[in-house]
Amino acid sequence: MNLYFPAVYLCYIELKKQIEGDNEHLKVMASKMWLKFEKYWSEFCATLAIACVLDPRYKMTFINFVYTKIYGECSLEFHRFNTKLQSLFDAYKSSHSLQPSSSNALSNDLNNVRNDDTFDTMEAFKEFDEMSSNEFRCNSLKCQLELYLDEPKMPRHVKLDILDFWKSNQFRYPNLASMARDILSIPVHHLLLEASFSVLGDVYLTNIDLLLSF
Repeated sequence: MNLYFPAVYLCYIELKKQIEGDNEHLKVMASKMWLKFEKYWSEFCATLAIACVLDPRYKMTFINFVYTKIYGECSLEFHRFNTKLQSLFDAYKSSHSLQPSSSNALSNDLNNVRNDDTFDTMEAFKEFDEMSSNEFRCNSLKCQLELYLDEPKMPRHVKLDILDFWKSNQFRYPNLASMARDILSIPVHHLLLEASFSVLGDVYLTNIDLLLSF
């Protein structure tokens, strides 16, 4: 699921290339395909993009790159996607609100640590203590989604088992990992390639409809 958005983007680029090309036969064919492609792109783009964001090799940087190429900088479409992503994460955060977060756990740990008074009386370290306290407070206010997106991306060519990645990080980002588990488990093979460009009607996936309702 996490690799589907980049693949669909390549389809977009290829269709645009053929529509603007010199081969009349391919231009006519691509133009007909484009009408269907635009319809399905608009319906499934958000969910596919969210799955891509959950891949640490792509994150929001790739989504911003694609939306800028297609819709221009600071587009309304990108803003809408951002809103859907945040709304979906907020829904997962609300459903797990009773579970202690990693920041709360760390805060409790800090409260239980015995103070080392070796440098407590030294004026030179007071500024450092205040700076460290403010830094921890700022990080605590950040949500798991922000913390994940702020981390550097992995190299794109790294081979990665995406499910193993989120299993390994489920204690760092419990709410986000739960969201990743649900989204990445949507079976992409249900969206048949030939159905996407047929005239038999729309293809609806229950899971995707549910996610796009946010």
